Amino acid sequence: MFARVIAAEGAGHAIAAVTEQFADARGQSGFSGFCLLANREEGKVVTISLWNSLPDAQAAEARAEAARSMGVHHASRRDV
Repeated sequence: MFARVIAAEGAGHAIAAVTEQFADARGQSGFSGFCLLANREEGKVVTISLWNSLPDAQAAEARAEAARSMGVHHASRRDV
């Protein structure tokens, strides 16, 4: 299993956009689950998405390019 960790900062609408993106992940191949932590007052969000295989996690990374324009400061992949 692989985990993608993303930390982002931005206005409330950026948090909503990141939240929506991860809600859409449920239908993607290899998706296993996710956790989202948000502080709307400070405009910060951390997400952890779980993927069944490395190719699934890599495909999610490609789809997440749009998130980078929403204020993503750090994205990483971890083998779990």
